[in-house]
Amino acid sequence: MTPAAQHSLINCLFEHFHSTPHPPPPPPPHFLQRLLRAVILAAEADNQPVIEPLMDAFSTALTTTINQKEAGWSYNTYTYSSFSSSTPSHTDQQLTNNHNNNSSNHSHGPNHLTLHLSSNLLEGSTGCFPWEAGFRLSELFLSLPHLVRHKRCLELGCGSGMAAISALRAGAAHIWCTDGDQQTLDNFQHNMDLNNVSKQFYDVFQLKWGDIDDWEDVLTRNRGRDRYKLPPSDSTIYKPPEMIYGADLLYDPSAIPGLISVLKALLIGTKNEKERCTTTSTTKRMGLLVTALRNESTMQQFIDTIERDTNSSSRLHVRHITEEELFQGAPTTDQEEEREEEEEVRFDYIPSLEQGRQRLVIHIVTGI
Repeated sequence: MTPAAQHSLINCLFEHFHSTPHPPPPPPPHFLQRLLRAVILAAEADNQPVIEPLMDAFSTALTTTINQKEAGWSYNTYTYSSFSSSTPSHTDQQLTNNHNNNSSNHSHGPNHLTLHLSSNLLEGSTGCFPWEAGFRLSELFLSLPHLVRHKRCLELGCGSGMAAISALRAGAAHIWCTDGDQQTLDNFQHNMDLNNVSKQFYDVFQLKWGDIDDWEDVLTRNRGRDRYKLPPSDSTIYKPPEMIYGADLLYDPSAIPGLISVLKALLIGTKNEKERCTTTSTTKRMGLLVTALRNESTMQQFIDTIERDTNSSSRLHVRHITEEELFQGAPTTDQEEEREEEEEVRFDYIPSLEQGRQRLVIHIVTGI
C-alpha cells in the first residue's frame, strides 16, 4: 500500500466524512485497531513506508478504552456494481426509478449501503451477522427487480436489513419486515434509519413462527403488542403480501415445522381469508428462499416434510431453481413478469461471499 493510498484512507476515516452535512457515526475503536493494523501490515508487505498520520492514528486507537458491549460491532459499507462490467450497472436514481413514480428516494447513496453489524455471534443475535445468503438474496433483487417490483412483500428473518433495503431499491411497493428476536429488530430499525429508508414503505414487527392461520391472523396477533406497531387498518396496506422471502431460514431442524406453518399461512391462507381478500392483483403469492447449504439433511427434512403433506386443502410446493434459470427468465409465478434492462449485480470485495457462492441454494415455494 503506497503512501498516497494511506493518505487517502486517513482522509476518508477522519476528515472527509466529518465535513459532510450529516456525517455517519465514527468508526468504533476496536474496528479502527483492526483496520489500521491491517493497513500497516499491507504497507510493510509492499515495502512501502508507513506515513506518520497513520502511525499516530494507530497509536491513538490502541490507547482508547473499548466498551466491551461494542466489541465485535462495527459499521460496514458495502458497494455493488454490474458483474459484467467495471461500470456500476445502476445508479441510485435508476434503482429508485424502478419504484412507483410517487415514491421517494429510499437509498443511502449510489450503489452502496451501510449496516451496523456484529462479527461476534456470542455478542449479538445471529440476525445481526452478515450472512452470505443475505448478500445473495439482495443481489437477486438488485439484478432482477421484477421479482419484487410493485409488489407487497414480507420478509421472514429480516436480520440486518440488507435484503429489505435492496428490495425497496428494486421497487417493492411495501415490505413487512419480521423477525423473532427483539435485539435484531432494534438493530434492523437502526440500519433502515442509517440508510434513510422512508417508513412509508415498510413496517417492522416481531413474528414468532408457529400456529397461525392466515395473513389476518398474523396482523391480529402482532397489532398493538410489539414495540413497532402496525399502522391503522387500511384496505391497501392490509392486503396479503405477494412475495414472501428470507435468507438462511433452514439452519435449525427444530424450526422447520414453524417455518412451514408460517409459509402456509402466508402463501395459502384459509378459505375465509380468500373470501375476504379484495385484492385485484392476479399475481400468485410466491416464496423465495436463499440458503447456505451447511447441513444437507436439514434442507432435505424441509423438502420431505412439504412433499409428505397430505392435506389437500393446504399444501405447499417447493422447487429448487438454479441461478441460471432465474437469470434466463424461468417463470417464477403463473403471471408473466415485466422485465426490462436487467443485468446481474454483485457486491464488491466480499471474500466470504465469493468463496461460498457454490453452496448457496435457491428455492421457490408456492401454494397448491
